[in-house]
Amino acid sequence: MAIGNTSQLAELIRLVYDKPFASLISRNEFMLARFPKQDVTGDGIRWKVQDDAKNTSAGSYSESASLPTAVAHKYLDAKLTHRYVWAVIEVTGQIIAQTQGEGGFKAALRSEMDETMLDLRNQINSYLLGATSAATDIDGIQTWNKDSATYANIDPSTYTGWASYKNANSGTGRALTVALMQDVKTKVEDTPRFGNVSVILTGPTQWNNYGNLLTSLRRFMPADTLDGGFQALDFEGVPVVKVPGFVTGRMDFLSEKDSKGAANLVYRVLRNFDVQDKSQTVADGARFVIYHYANMQCRNRRINGFLSDLS
Repeated sequence: MAIGNTSQLAELIRLVYDKPFASLISRNEFMLARFPKQDVTGDGIRWKVQDDAKNTSAGSYSESASLPTAVAHKYLDAKLTHRYVWAVIEVTGQIIAQTQGEGGFKAALRSEMDETMLDLRNQINSYLLGATSAATDIDGIQTWNKDSATYANIDPSTYTGWASYKNANSGTGRALTVALMQDVKTKVEDTPRFGNVSVILTGPTQWNNYGNLLTSLRRFMPADTLDGGFQALDFEGVPVVKVPGFVTGRMDFLSEKDSKGAANLVYRVLRNFDVQDKSQTVADGARFVIYHYANMQCRNRRINGFLSDLS
């Protein structure tokens, strides 16, 4: 966004010094704030994934039995590439001259930096909410919580254990039921997945549909308000969170930690909102660029699940 004339600058200064003010910009940072963040180095995000093939030599034996054949466990190399996002802030030379020495330029630039940072975080959050629409987008929930398609260089058609559990209806919408939710949660947490569902994410429509299923019990099932004002109902001890902007007709059952307590869903950051002056590329003015290198990592796909085709 460029500050191009005195009226725009005056409005920004008014907003800086006349707070609180009502913002007409819709922003959402739920997904970005939900998952833990860890720094990463190197040319990508790498980790080992153990194939679901077991050592079949494990078992009982008779006193005179011959030794069975040992089967070595197989470990796969998972890798994600970093994704790059940026935003540009520009102030014209005229505005710099008009506000020089008065603190106005600094105030305007600070305000624009603050607002642009919020815009950038909101954009990252939108990537995390949805399916990746471009190869450059940060991986969204419909990319890593999926029962098909290669993720982190591992193809689930070859390694069938590398897939989330899906309960779908061949594209035909159906009403949400407790039985459908029980199916996904049970399948994720039972053998052979051994997940530990800690949150169920959905949009306002399905959140309301679930709440309506609990009408007779509502006095015993109050909605909790989480950080940021997000509301949650309870399902078998797990919060069902209403997330603005979430894909319609879907519920995601996520194991945020694995059976050993290690984080399963992590936002990995290589370069965290680095600001550089790019004024040399502007004929008359100042330009700054905010850079961010990161991607979302799901260490174990199979301990998540989702409901789709909900009407």
